[in-house]
Amino acid sequence: MNASFGLGEAIVSGIVTPDTYIVDSGEPSHQLLTQNWGLLVSCTRIFPVS
Repeated sequence: MNASFGLGEAIVSGIVTPDTYIVDSGEPSHQLLTQNWGLLVSCTRIFPVS
């Protein structure tokens, strides 16, 4: 899984390097196998922050 703040457009556009999580999909555990922190310097929002 990839994750970042905002709408995800920043990941698709290559503006940020997302956090990456690798999860065991075997039932019933769904254990977290690996976690890598990305470089999140920006996010995309619908409304500007005041």
